[in-house]
Amino acid sequence: MLPTLAQGVSIVTGTALSLPLIMKVDFIFDKSTRPQSDTINLVSLWND
Repeated sequence: MLPTLAQGVSIVTGTALSLPLIMKVDFIFDKSTRPQSDTINLVSLWND
């Protein structure tokens, strides 16, 4: 199931949960408040 996870989806697990939980995280549109962890655009990097 891991290779098919969409962007913004995570699996949460730990001792406080009886089963793993699949969670969707909302996208932050404001670039100044979101972490700098966007997916790299490989095509643009290859063309430079």
